[in-house]
Amino acid sequence: MGTPAINELLERARRDDRDALNGLVTRLYGIVWDWFRVLSGDPHRSSDLTQEVFAVFCRRGPYRTARDVPALVAWLREATRRTWLGDARSRRRDRGPDGGGRLVEVPAPEPEPPDVAERNENVAVLRLCLAELSAELREVLVLSAIRGLAFRTIAEQLGTTEETARWRAWKARARLVELLDGMKPGLAERVGRPKAPDRDTWPGA
Repeated sequence: MGTPAINELLERARRDDRDALNGLVTRLYGIVWDWFRVLSGDPHRSSDLTQEVFAVFCRRGPYRTARDVPALVAWLREATRRTWLGDARSRRRDRGPDGGGRLVEVPAPEPEPPDVAERNENVAVLRLCLAELSAELREVLVLSAIRGLAFRTIAEQLGTTEETARWRAWKARARLVELLDGMKPGLAERVGRPKAPDRDTWPGA
């Protein structure tokens, strides 16, 4: 069973490998940025807040104690929520005649409902595993499984045969499940293991 590269980065980061830590941040950065983008609708603000989260990430080192990548994603999700709340508090100020600021009380954030937290974690884990696929396999999987295009259409777009498109989609899904097995087995079972296409439909058969 293959091991996702991000798992390897996590193991090396635990041993204070700075290159691995930088690689880990690079892999996770876009996920946190997207969370802030949904919350704020402002790409510049999202970048600033994402940098705040990863400054804390590097300073506190949750990667040293997280049992696996999903646990690390959960830590980042909570850090995102708290950073967003802190930013919202800093912006909710009434400016009085003297130019001073009065902080408006903001209720403490409620934890995410378990189903919402799990869904967000699953989406992040799937995204990380998709990033581990080769560009060729990822493209076919996105076109077939996410955009729902027919294999004939995919083949036309990619300039290949329908049989090759089907074969790549199977390989992509099989590799995705393999990666999920190494990161979050329960999610791998939910995605489902693909049935291999008939041998007479293999490219070149």
